Amino acid sequence: FTSFDPPMASYEISSNVRVLVDENPKCVCMYVPNALDDDVASTLLEKLGACKGPGDVENCTALGSLWHQYTDDNGPQDRLAAYWGDTCCDFWFVGLLLHPAPWPANLPELLLARRAAQQAAEYCQRRYGGKLDATKLTSCLANYYRRGQGHIDAHGDEVRAHGEDKYVISISLGGPREFVLTERGGSQREMRLQLEHGSALVMRGEDMQTAWKHALPLEGNDAPARIGLTFRSIVPGYEHFVKKL
Repeated sequence: FTSFDPPMASYEISSNVRVLVDENPKCVCMYVPNALDDDVASTLLEKLGACKGPGDVENCTALGSLWHQYTDDNGPQDRLAAYWGDTCCDFWFVGLLLHPAPWPANLPELLLARRAAQQAAEYCQRRYGGKLDATKLTSCLANYYRRGQGHIDAHGDEVRAHGEDKYVISISLGGPREFVLTERGGSQREMRLQLEHGSALVMRGEDMQTAWKHALPLEGNDAPARIGLTFRSIVPGYEHFVKKL
């Protein structure tokens, strides 16, 4: 994966897309089932899931990355995480600064997932306007929710480093797990959907993170394992520039 591969034919996405929020070009959320080929998604889930945690050094290092259990301003996270990206695509959120590991050459399925997310971003950009180069997805934060474990409380993502159109696109592996979207303010409108294996959830714009919040609750001890690959349009060097101010 380098710059922009030929985009997926628009009908392939538009025939399946479900628009959840469409308030303005800076406040968009859409859901695309089957965004990633099922065989690719299943292989990627198997490879990433082979690493069971920070202590499983052999499997983790074979993939070129270790799963970590990070601690942020809210305390220890109850999920495992890994972060890959282009050079200097540091990601700061909730008091935690992540430096990207290089994209793993021995995990081609991850690059195919990145391409699927990129195609969804380009479809969204054509639909709502903006420069195509503003959609470039430069990093991936992977979150591993083990069976019967892991959740994320309602929040908005930190997108200060995400460029002009601020894309966050999550490819789901495994599951399904429930996703809850709630409007902030008086109305408290709420939407719920199941994030299915191989699907893409697209969020665009700063207003999407400030006017709405999203959560992944834990649904009992039998909740299936899920890995969420959140691809992000982080501007290389942004956090380094902020530090120098």
